[in-house]
Amino acid sequence: MLASQTLRTETFPPQIRFFDVRHDLLGVANLIELCFADTLNQDGQQYIQQMRQAAQNSSFLGFPWVSNERTALPTLGFVWEENHQIIGNLTIITHHSREGAHYLIANVAVHPEHRRKGIARLLTERALLYLHKKGAKAVWLHVRDDNPPAINLYQKLGFQENMRRTSWELTPNRKTPSPQQSEQDFTINIKPFSIRPRNAKDWHTHQIWLNRTYPPQFGWHLNFNLDCFQPGIKGWFYSSWYDLGLKHWSLYRAERLIGIASMEYSHPGAAVIYLALDDIFEDQAAYLLISFLIQKFPKQSSWVIDYPAYRAVQPLQALGFTPTQTLIWMSRPI
Repeated sequence: MLASQTLRTETFPPQIRFFDVRHDLLGVANLIELCFADTLNQDGQQYIQQMRQAAQNSSFLGFPWVSNERTALPTLGFVWEENHQIIGNLTIITHHSREGAHYLIANVAVHPEHRRKGIARLLTERALLYLHKKGAKAVWLHVRDDNPPAINLYQKLGFQENMRRTSWELTPNRKTPSPQQSEQDFTINIKPFSIRPRNAKDWHTHQIWLNRTYPPQFGWHLNFNLDCFQPGIKGWFYSSWYDLGLKHWSLYRAERLIGIASMEYSHPGAAVIYLALDDIFEDQAAYLLISFLIQKFPKQSSWVIDYPAYRAVQPLQALGFTPTQTLIWMSRPI
């Protein structure tokens, strides 16, 4: 289904124009904060702060690479402007990989006083037409599962759900039970299990599990790069190149590998845990590996995990993690 078959017209209201990073960055930052103040996590707040700092730095905005689609700050998209005020925004994020370019629609925001006027739909249709003319094969977006109006809008525009993912965060200063303890009737016999640093022979299975849990069409959103997880000199090289600190531990049940946890300790403000688990032992493996990391690094102030929704819920809650949001990932061909 082509974008032009969904769009009512290729003529859009004059209020819609391309985003101009040199003039719109501060207005868009203010709009995003206004619209998502109740749901911004620490990363989101840092993102807003970075936008404001860049907007106030004229020398930064003068660099030619600031308009490059690969930069972290929003550089491509559309805004809706009335009376010299930005009241609507849509950002297009581009990620380049071996499979080609991936396009994500993000930061769709409309000022609360101007909602229910079709602005979000028109901005999305304008973005779809742009990507269609650009030759994109597909476009992605994500929406919170507690936002039915947005979900309904995207479904009407031809987007279909691909997956749901939940972000978890460990409550600071929460006392974490040891592997021998249990909460909420969650019990584990620790005796058959052993945890050890991952070795090269675990890599084949680790790679399969990582691709299943963090599929390529999604993982890039987390700055997840499979090359960095490789053992040996290759993994070290890629981790150094991306300035990414990673450590890995394998969990065995007798002689069977049932899970691997990777800790990214270079992430600002929190340690990120990547889980790659055997489906049969998923809850047990999640509980043991995460509690092991928390006890091994007791000075770490916070921990975050992004994981497929509705999975490993019981062990994560038993260890003190709180779900911060569940995102529905949707896509459509162009």
